[in-house]
Amino acid sequence: EYEAISNSWVQLNDEGEPFSIITVQRIFRNLPFIRYIGKIHESIFIQNKAYNAENLHIMHTGYAQTEYERAGKRERNIRMLKTELKDDPYNPTAMIYLADSIKAASTEEAYKEAEDLYLKALTGKRQAESAIKRLAYDFLINRYLDNLSKINEAITLCDDAIKVLPNIIDYVYFRAVLQNKKGNFKDALIDLQQCEKAFTTGTNPPETRVLMPSQILLYHQLFISAIGLKDKQMEATTRAIIMALLTEAKNGSTTLGPYLVALVKENKNGAEIFESLSPVYNINNPQDLILITRAAKEYGIIGLAQLTLEMASRIINSKEC
Repeated sequence: EYEAISNSWVQLNDEGEPFSIITVQRIFRNLPFIRYIGKIHESIFIQNKAYNAENLHIMHTGYAQTEYERAGKRERNIRMLKTELKDDPYNPTAMIYLADSIKAASTEEAYKEAEDLYLKALTGKRQAESAIKRLAYDFLINRYLDNLSKINEAITLCDDAIKVLPNIIDYVYFRAVLQNKKGNFKDALIDLQQCEKAFTTGTNPPETRVLMPSQILLYHQLFISAIGLKDKQMEATTRAIIMALLTEAKNGSTTLGPYLVALVKENKNGAEIFESLSPVYNINNPQDLILITRAAKEYGIIGLAQLTLEMASRIINSKEC
C-alpha cells in the first residue's frame, strides 16, 4: 500500500542535545524506480503517499559542527555542486545546496553570495522540492529578520514558506517576530498562539529548528505582544513562564543563551539584562555570573561574557581579600 515511511529526524549538536526536528523519508521499499538522486544530500522521489510513523525517530549527528569540520564536507560539496550547476545551470536544488555550503564560511561575502543563490533558486522557473526550499527560507528570513529595511520582504518569505511547508512552525513564529517589530501586536499574537498550541496539543512536538529544546523565545515574543497590547495579565503570565523555563534549565546554556541573544538584539544594556534575569540569577553570586558568562560566550555575545566574567572575578577577589 505504501512505498515509504515518513518519520521524525532529530538533529543533535556536539553535546547530544536536539536542535532541530524535521520529517524525512529514509525507509522505503526496494523498488527499481525508487533511487537516490543528486551529487550530494541525495534524495528519493516517492510517487505515492508515505506511511506516517509517529513513534519512529531517527537521531542524526552528521551536522554536529566538529563532525562537519572533521569530514571536510564543505570544500568537497562546493566542488561537486559547481560541477553539477555547470552541467545544469538552472537546477534550483543544486543552487540551494551550493548556497548552503558557501554560507558555512561565515563571512559577509559568503553570506551575500549565498543570498543571491537562494533567491535565484526560489524565483526561478524550476522549483526545488519543498523540503529543500526550507534551507533557502531559513537563511533568507534569518538574514532579513533584524534588517528593518527588509521587513516586508521577510514577511512575504514567511507567507510563502507557510504555504509550501505548512507543518513547520518556525515560519509562523518568524512572522510573529516581524509583526511585533512592526507594531502589529494583534497579528503577532495570533501567530504566537498558533505556535503555542502546536506544542501543547498532540503527541509529538511540531517541526522546528528554532524553538527546540526550549520554547523560551516563543514566550518572550508573547511577552512583547502583551506589552504592546497593554495586557497586564498576559504580560505577568508570560513573564512567569519565562522565569520558570530559566529556572528549570538554569545550569545549561540552551535556554539562557537564546534568551540573552533576544535581549541583546533589543539593545538592552547590561543593567537591563540583569534586571530581566534577576528572579533566577543573582548577580552578586559568582557562580550565577559564571553561568551567564558561559551562555553568553557560547551564543557569541562576547561583550556580555566579558562583563559578567569581570564581575565574578571582582567578587571572588574581594572575598579572598
